[in-house]
Amino acid sequence: MPYIITTRTPYHDEEHGADSIDTRTAVATLDEARHAVFCTDAVTLAPTPDYARVANRLHEMTEAGGTVGPLPDGTVIEVKHAPLNPFADAQAWCEIYNRHHGAHAC
Repeated sequence: MPYIITTRTPYHDEEHGADSIDTRTAVATLDEARHAVFCTDAVTLAPTPDYARVANRLHEMTEAGGTVGPLPDGTVIEVKHAPLNPFADAQAWCEIYNRHHGAHAC
């Protein structure tokens, strides 16, 4: 089952009105999602990484996905199941398609 990982790092930019920097990654399995989350810069480069807390949260994560954080820098990482059936969740399907093709087709 594919998953979308969204990482939101707090960031204040008055000029552009941004409240956070968001990144998204698509992976094929929950194990890949767990690995990707555990290896993110927000986890590995934290001044005082709390690997045990992150690992416990990832271990508890079900196939539906879940959330890790907030981390010490305020980052929140969301893992969301993205069904293969485009009619089940059109937005999730568009995120996978756009991520794979590097475009914003839908």
